[in-house]
Amino acid sequence: MSSDNVVPFISRSRANAAGKILRADQGQDGAEYVQAREIAQRWRAQHIDPTQQCFKQVLECSKRIPQSVATYRLKRMISIIRKLQRPNAHFKLGELDDIGGCRLIVETNEEVNEAADWLISRLSLKNGSGDKDYIAHPQRSGYRSRHLLCKAEAGSASYHVEVQIRVRDCSIIGPRQWRRLGRFTEPSTKVPR
Repeated sequence: MSSDNVVPFISRSRANAAGKILRADQGQDGAEYVQAREIAQRWRAQHIDPTQQCFKQVLECSKRIPQSVATYRLKRMISIIRKLQRPNAHFKLGELDDIGGCRLIVETNEEVNEAADWLISRLSLKNGSGDKDYIAHPQRSGYRSRHLLCKAEAGSASYHVEVQIRVRDCSIIGPRQWRRLGRFTEPSTKVPR
């Protein structure tokens, strides 16, 4: 490979600087914005290997749980930019936990917890808030899931990858979502409270 084809490594601090420009949203056609977006895209691409490393463990876990489904993805660039631009949020591009993401869908909350325990024993978690248990402590919206915020190494750098473990059925839908769904059902349909 010639040196012309080498894509420069993007450091976390360089990603944060690019994210600051993207968050400001001062003209998407300007050279500074275009360069910041290019840096962000390369930062996103650097999450491919770490996400695949985590996914290998999620896939192994999935093999242990009948009827489970395992997937992974990289967050779309437009979603990253929108997250950076949320009002009253102070996200830094280099600190986002969900650019790389894996998902394991199982049948029961017990399987969610079993899978989380198995994965925690095999993946490095981010210091501090590496395990977010939205089953034991549902969000105000009613959302229920377990999120493991993993730290995966690639080369000389570490990256954050989010592993979501949730159930397949509607038990993850809380009362507020059921009320919203009720607006779209026939008047004779009863919506659980």
